Amino acid sequence: MTSFKMELDDFGECETFILIAVHSTLEDYRLAYILNKKFNLKLKRITEDLDVAEANYSCFEWNDFNLMNTWTLFSNICKIEKKTNKITESLFSNKEHIVRIYNLIPEHKTTNYFLKISNQEGSIDEQEIIDQLGSVPNIILAYKVETENLKSKSNLIIN
Repeated sequence: MTSFKMELDDFGECETFILIAVHSTLEDYRLAYILNKKFNLKLKRITEDLDVAEANYSCFEWNDFNLMNTWTLFSNICKIEKKTNKITESLFSNKEHIVRIYNLIPEHKTTNYFLKISNQEGSIDEQEIIDQLGSVPNIILAYKVETENLKSKSNLIIN
């Protein structure tokens, strides 16, 4: 009897998608609004944030059933403020606050957002999307991310 051994990575290659890094100082809801206007999308905030380790990341998604594409905008940076038990020696004894910064994709620490376009038909012109993103005044930089070498590729599995 023949047996087959499958690796978890064997299933990850089924989905074809484009990943675009977006550097912007805009709030997540404002960026989603601008993308909706620019690309005629209907991005909506999903009910639950992406929960990875200790951090939560905002996520907006839209399924284009006509072109069989799924557009997902998600944040890469999560800042969590924690209080420490250390009390400072001062006139006002306040507890110290520490801000910890977490990244969904640690290889791209300076990237604010990612735009993931799951592309079933191959009908997306990625360079045109990047060029249009670059024309938005509040977007500093947009570029395609090569996902083959990402160590944290499993964090991109959103659905």
